[in-house]
Amino acid sequence: MQRHRLAAGACGLVFSLTACAATAAHPEADLLGEVVVTASRLRQPLSQALRHTTVLTEADIHASGAADLPTLLRQQAGIEITQSGGLGMQSSLFLRGANSNQTLVLLDGMRIDSATTGATAIDQIMLADIERIEVVRGNVSAIYGANAVGGVVQIFTKRGAGTPAGRVQAGVGSYGSRSIQASHGGQVGTTRYHLGIAHLDRDGFSAARAEFIPATSIPFHTFAPADKDRDGYRNTTLSLNLAHDWRPGHSLSLTGRASRGKVEYDGTFSNRSEQDLDALQLVSEDRITEVWSSRLQLGTSRDSLDSFLDGTPASRVHTRNRQVDWLNTFRVASGQDLTLGLGLLHQRVSSDLALTRNRREIKHAALGYLAEIDRHGLQLNARHDDYSDFGGHTTWAAGYAYTFLPDWRAIANAATAFRAPTFNDLYNPSWGGNPNLRPEKARNVEAGLQYAKGSLSSRVMRFQSRTKDLIVYQWPGGNVNVGRAEVDGWEGSLAAQLAGFDLDLSLTWQDPRNADTGARLLRRAQRLGRLQVRRAIGPASISAEVKASGSREDVHATTFSNVRLPGYTVVNLSGEYRINPSMQARLRIDNVFDRDYSLVHGYHTPGRSGMLQFEWTF
Repeated sequence: MQRHRLAAGACGLVFSLTACAATAAHPEADLLGEVVVTASRLRQPLSQALRHTTVLTEADIHASGAADLPTLLRQQAGIEITQSGGLGMQSSLFLRGANSNQTLVLLDGMRIDSATTGATAIDQIMLADIERIEVVRGNVSAIYGANAVGGVVQIFTKRGAGTPAGRVQAGVGSYGSRSIQASHGGQVGTTRYHLGIAHLDRDGFSAARAEFIPATSIPFHTFAPADKDRDGYRNTTLSLNLAHDWRPGHSLSLTGRASRGKVEYDGTFSNRSEQDLDALQLVSEDRITEVWSSRLQLGTSRDSLDSFLDGTPASRVHTRNRQVDWLNTFRVASGQDLTLGLGLLHQRVSSDLALTRNRREIKHAALGYLAEIDRHGLQLNARHDDYSDFGGHTTWAAGYAYTFLPDWRAIANAATAFRAPTFNDLYNPSWGGNPNLRPEKARNVEAGLQYAKGSLSSRVMRFQSRTKDLIVYQWPGGNVNVGRAEVDGWEGSLAAQLAGFDLDLSLTWQDPRNADTGARLLRRAQRLGRLQVRRAIGPASISAEVKASGSREDVHATTFSNVRLPGYTVVNLSGEYRINPSMQARLRIDNVFDRDYSLVHGYHTPGRSGMLQFEWTF
């Protein structure tokens, strides 16, 4: 009964605000005019996306004042981020209650996840060269294959456009933070380019809480006496994008990104790491006929992690993904498109781990249909992935929308998904590797309402997810497919302009549980929400954000028993001021009231802290 009252309250709040904001919305500022591609792999207006999709533009990223991807994503509906300390520390992304290895992160359409863990090192992705981010909630495995159980976060790097121009940005902040960025890009004739370099350095703070650090060394303890020191972070990122239209309807582009993060952290097995995230791809986009378009993508990505203990090498895990993806789009009738995709992914691991196998290949074929006919929207997808080590798996998805009033839409989706066993799951004896594992399988359904008019967008969704064959470790045999998980929840979001203010509200109620034991899944809250209010005043804009989360279950940092982390509420402020046409200043203040809370048991989060940045364009 309590959950239904909460859900009803969330729906009532979102739609009462919708009614108020609708009367004050500015028709000329059409937030829903955005075009998205991640929800279907086809260009479509945001208002027509059947999956709950959020777009973060370059202006949004700049206005947030965030330095890294975890800070930015924490602001989005249905997303939880856990982090073992400050900037650059290990982070996990939970989308709609799904595990971090059940949410797919793409960089310009490429997989950049680790083949050993199945997750993406989002803590190593800085935002200096990011132009756009699209977040799709819900199961889209039938479009993207393995690991897209909870959804997809797709990152688009900057591309050149318009008159060539340069940009330099410098900043200083709390915890000894320093940053410098420089870029140049634009268009010359039919050639577009963008070059960028960014460096960030932070002295940091002790990631471990003092009460869990022993006074003397204890064998197999989580922390060491020396862990009271500061844990700093340093990141350097280089980016390149070059595109040329060599004839009408035909273009060739080259995109490259390389970053190196150096992290100091607390622990007795390792306390420093160097991690490289690199990606390089060549894309050919061609309009073959009036009704047939082709996109051929060839790329390679690398996640290289080297860990050290007091300067001595402790471990080495390097993952390389080589990818080929060919997507063909056919306009079969007005408002109706058919897609056919073929692809190949080769994964290889180079490591000091005693893996019994270190490479595999995945082939896939995918079919999609997207239609907008009168008041009806329809999306159908099917995909088959064939793994060289554990066989094939087929997924499907079906979505339908009906516009029952000019600005109102009812939406329903159903889909299946799977998570592929990682190299650690299958081939690492130290992790209970079992080469006979099957993929984890999921079924998802959701339904809801959307209101969209002018600058106003609101959506409320009811979602359910059921996962079986979860890979769990059982002593003494190792990893087996025996676990089950379920997530039921409500999700509401509202973006609007009201009385001169930009309003962004999201509320999520969810119940992520182990279906076998009834226990709540670790590090996922049942209730979370966020409210942001932004106002432009002449050459300035100011923003206030309130982020709240309920309690979460976790594992004690030193005794490894179950423990509950209390909920928290954090207030952040940010602002911009345009000094002149070529110069502006930005200020972000996090945790304004200096709240003491933890995202991971035994670890600090930043207290009150700020970052001041100046930007010059030329």
